[in-house]
Amino acid sequence: MPFTQRLQFLLEKYDALILHGFGAFYARYQTAQWHPVTHRIIPPQKEISFNRSIDQTDGVLENEFKISFGLSSDESHALVKGMVDFLLEELETHKRLSFEGVGELVVRPDGSWRFLPFEENHILSESFGLSSIQVRPVLRNSSTTVQPVFETETVHIQQTNSSKFPWKAMAATFSLLAITASLFWINPFSEVSKQEHHTAQVVQIQPTSSFDSIKKAEELKSDTSIETVIVDVVKEEEVTIEQPIAGYYIIVGSTTSEKEALEMAQSHRWVALAFPEIGRFRLATNRFENRGEAQMALKTVRSEIDSQAWILKH
Repeated sequence: MPFTQRLQFLLEKYDALILHGFGAFYARYQTAQWHPVTHRIIPPQKEISFNRSIDQTDGVLENEFKISFGLSSDESHALVKGMVDFLLEELETHKRLSFEGVGELVVRPDGSWRFLPFEENHILSESFGLSSIQVRPVLRNSSTTVQPVFETETVHIQQTNSSKFPWKAMAATFSLLAITASLFWINPFSEVSKQEHHTAQVVQIQPTSSFDSIKKAEELKSDTSIETVIVDVVKEEEVTIEQPIAGYYIIVGSTTSEKEALEMAQSHRWVALAFPEIGRFRLATNRFENRGEAQMALKTVRSEIDSQAWILKH
């Protein structure tokens, strides 16, 4: 089994493994935690770190190979040396080296190394079988309520004050009676007709009611136009997995699940990138044309989103 695959099994047994001429891997117990970026509750596991400055071997790895494969001291030492030479050659060629179930080593543009541990591992035997729990954050969307605008016309209604006596109406009535009576007595009837009793018919004209103006006002109100402002709901643009292009990306997350990558990109408005050669999806906050712009934005991302964010050059 290659060392890139065997490292996971060795770290289950040992808390430190030193490769002479390469560096040292450390496994430290870590309690259950909640990840602020992926919103997942991760069970207890071993936190993996790497230190390149450790150069002197403690003989643990050589002794492990000696016992496991029945080798002599010289043979196990030669096996470790050949393995280190192979790892250095891979890093020099591909600028990246993945250790199954542990993490990745990345060569920066300045030649330095950066170790990126995977978010979850199965190195701690006490947590075997325990999986992480996805917790969905509560999203509060601000909504704008638009009140309809009503254009109303003010109608002045002149009402008759009921407390005042209708002198004008009474005066008009008496005048009408007087005119009718005068017409009756002045008419030159014959002697026969004069002896006959004539009855004058008084025609009473109803004054215009004040309720007519109220009815008119109600008709005007019914014709009042109402303007309703309709807010168009803009659908959010669907997020898809993208292929990385030339440039600089600020990486804030990594996962092996395409569904999880799409959900995180959708909720945080990130960019989901596919890396089929390593079987992972990475999440980037943005893409930059040059390293200077990416380096300036990295400080803000580390302070506001993830302190472990890093720059990927593609």
